[in-house]
Amino acid sequence: MASPSASSDRYTLYGAPGSGATPIHAALTLIGAQVDTVDMSPWEGESERERVAGVNPMRQVPALVLPSGELMTESAAILIWLGDRYPETGLCPAPDDPRRARDLRWMVYLPAAIYSLFWVRDDPARLTPDAAAQPAMLERTAERIAHCWHLMDTQIDEPAPSLPARREDQHARPVRDRDVALDAAAQALLPRGATHGPGGAARGCRSPAGRLLGRALSLHVGHRNPERLTPVLFFTSSTP
Repeated sequence: MASPSASSDRYTLYGAPGSGATPIHAALTLIGAQVDTVDMSPWEGESERERVAGVNPMRQVPALVLPSGELMTESAAILIWLGDRYPETGLCPAPDDPRRARDLRWMVYLPAAIYSLFWVRDDPARLTPDAAAQPAMLERTAERIAHCWHLMDTQIDEPAPSLPARREDQHARPVRDRDVALDAAAQALLPRGATHGPGGAARGCRSPAGRLLGRALSLHVGHRNPERLTPVLFFTSSTP
């Protein structure tokens, strides 16, 4: 659900389609905040990285300018902060929610264990200058990414103390209460990990690695009309 308090809040989001800015854009749209998007793709070359450096010295996206003017980076931190700032949206479990520890675990796991490896894979020469050694490095990182997804697949739905009992959806698959920000963060990685991403178990059940972001958001707001989700699913730059 949208937050009444968010409608007057204006954010500026730097990023590009398929980047870590996508779940941030989705979350801001769900919250109902105003957001100006600026297209920046640091992986496209040095000139783009220099553009990003003017906003974020790490030369990485996403970067989010808050209504206060403060800059936030790191997609997991941004999603957690948004969930805490607008608790009525249900974006993240509240601090006293028994799901909170599990949510924080996997929110940090995604960028630390999986997303960070794409920094290497996008430009193998960053860590492996020897071109002859780069195929082996790419193979090893692909294996590591697949292993990390497997670990998440097998553990994400483990019971936690004091959690409500599971219910069954219309396809008789086990589901859990929504952790929408976690779904968004995981979904953003799926296109990049298509050849070594989450397995069938994750794609089939309502885990962060499994459901399409559109379905996760439509279930969360109680709305099945895909046209409602068009601005969520596509990062559209409002500033060149």
